[in-house]
Amino acid sequence: MRRQKIGTTIQTARIKKGLSCAELAEKCNVTRFMIYHWESAKYVLPKNFGSISAALKIPLRTLEAVNQPPKKASSSVAAGKRRKWKLATFIAFHRQRRGLSRAELGKRLSPSLGRIQIGNLETGTTPRLLNKYIPSLAKLLDVSKGEIEALNPKAY
Repeated sequence: MRRQKIGTTIQTARIKKGLSCAELAEKCNVTRFMIYHWESAKYVLPKNFGSISAALKIPLRTLEAVNQPPKKASSSVAAGKRRKWKLATFIAFHRQRRGLSRAELGKRLSPSLGRIQIGNLETGTTPRLLNKYIPSLAKLLDVSKGEIEALNPKAY
C-alpha cells in the first residue's frame, strides 16, 4: 500500500515538471527502467530519495513521509534502522545539493575514504557514521553537526 503511494508521488511530480521517464532517469543517474519500477511501485529504496528529490525539486521530507512503514511498537533495533536510512538519504541529498561526487566527498573527509565508503553510507550498507567524521562532514555539506548526530544511529 505505501509503495503505491510513493510511486504515484514520483510520477505526479515528474509529469508536473514536464519530464519524460528518460529525462528523469538522466537527472537521477539511473536507467529509465528504474524510473518505471519506482513509478509502478515495484522498487523504491530510501537511498534513491536524494537524487529523486533534487531532480524533481520536491522536499526530501515529502518522499520520506509517503514511504513510511505503518506504525509499529518501536524497539531500539527498529529505531536504529530508521535512523540509518534517514542518515543515508540526508547525506545523499546534501552531497548532491553541494555538487560533490561520492569520491570528492570521501577524499575531502579523509584520504582513506573513497566513493565506495560514501556509497555504503548513502545506501545504508554502513549503518553509522564514525563520530570523528561528523564535524568535517557537517562543514562540507553546510549543515549543522547536530543534524547529523541526531540521524546517526547508535550501535545496535
